[in-house]
Formats: sequence, structure tokens, C-alpha cells
Amino acid sequence: MEGRKMQNGALVLLSLLVLGVLFHSCDTYFGVS
Repeated sequence: MEGRKMQNGALVLLSLLVLGVLFHSCDTYFGVS
């Protein structure tokens, strides 16, 4: 049970990180163009 909870937390953190990077690159891209 605990292991699954940890895995879910890691997945959430990873997706948040990916979303942050995507939004950041979009911001810089639109800011430049």
C-alpha cells in the first residue's frame, strides 16, 4: 500500500515537472516571437 502511494506521488511530481517545463518553454517561445 505504502509503495503504491509513493509511486503515485512520484508520478504526480513528474507530470507537474513536465507541465511546468512545457509551460515555461511556451512562455519563452511566445515571449521571443
